[in-house]
Amino acid sequence: MAERLVWVSHTEHAWILANIDKTDGMGRDQKYTVSEYTGGLALGPPQKTTIKATKTRGVDLSQLDTHVRDIARVQQMTDAPLLDILRRRHLVGKIYTMVSDILIATNPYKMVPGLYDNMEPHDYILGVTEPHIYTTANLAYTKMCDAAAPR
Repeated sequence: MAERLVWVSHTEHAWILANIDKTDGMGRDQKYTVSEYTGGLALGPPQKTTIKATKTRGVDLSQLDTHVRDIARVQQMTDAPLLDILRRRHLVGKIYTMVSDILIATNPYKMVPGLYDNMEPHDYILGVTEPHIYTTANLAYTKMCDAAAPR
């Protein structure tokens, strides 16, 4: 049987993925019995809980892509996948994430070796390289030069 996933509100992580184990009721009274999604990892006995279907968010597979650099490319964006993507990237030391041409930065609360000395600022290209503050600076500079060019 294929897994049916939903985003469920969580006190520590804001939202977590959960498997729908059972569905009861219909319409506005519909409830799900869910267990935390572990991605196939054995993390001990599953903690099951029952929650109103209206308190969950749907999951699109694009939200689960582990290589998301630009959140604008994710389908059906809500607060749940947005926070999850930012959290997952932050946990692996990727503090910059793009939303189209807007940069979101999370505070790593530590020094990130090599963050500002690997490449020249003009080497950072929107949609090609990993998101970086230099990407935003390069984009702003390019647009400024284009706007100043004689027509």
